[in-house]
Amino acid sequence: MFPELSFRDVNREEQDYCSLFAHALIASSEVRDFFFNKCGIELKGKEVEVCVEPAPLRDYWYALGDPKKHSKATEMARKQVLSQFIEYYQVGLDIDETDFFWTVNTKSSNGKGKLRSPGIWESENIRQAELERLFILKYAFNSKLDIMLLTESHVIFIEAKLESAESSYGVSRLTQTEIQNEIGKLITEFIPAFKPLKYLRFTLGFKAKPDISWHEVHQWVGASPLDQHTKRSFHALCNRYPMK
Repeated sequence: MFPELSFRDVNREEQDYCSLFAHALIASSEVRDFFFNKCGIELKGKEVEVCVEPAPLRDYWYALGDPKKHSKATEMARKQVLSQFIEYYQVGLDIDETDFFWTVNTKSSNGKGKLRSPGIWESENIRQAELERLFILKYAFNSKLDIMLLTESHVIFIEAKLESAESSYGVSRLTQTEIQNEIGKLITEFIPAFKPLKYLRFTLGFKAKPDISWHEVHQWVGASPLDQHTKRSFHALCNRYPMK
């Protein structure tokens, strides 16, 4: 028989606790104060945006134009962005002559279709072209962050772990840390809304000496006037993973 426990006593879903922490940061000025003090950041202004599982590069590429329609305006906007990346990675490619940048559509005006997001470039094509340095761009477009905070002065990534270790990707074995730091560099270099912001990244977990412990989050939430569901959920989580 299954144990007679509430779901919060057995819940092991990382993203659920990320959502609860995001809720706590939005809803409680006390939790925000604890967090920013822990991170050594002086919060300028009260405005804080908190996003769960954002993919900023993917979504800004989408904002360049309707991906379901072929238009010269969208193609020009994408080509301009892609040209900036090519220059940044110093690969010296001709966009029009690099087939895997394009969808195949002989009915389109250029016979190549539409410029594709770097996130859907085929790994084999990148290897065959000996452009391994572009793997990190592909993964940066595909990667979803656990939590992203935006203030008037900072963009902050939080990488959260419960039980899992840090992941690595593809034949290049790039780590989550490397990819997320690359995202931070790219968005503050190329996306106007992020250019004025300072990029920071923190780890949240139980193991491997994280920057922030879930036990600290539990304490912050417990000292706040937040709802009982959030408090009980973090209490149950930290009971399962006691401090050592």
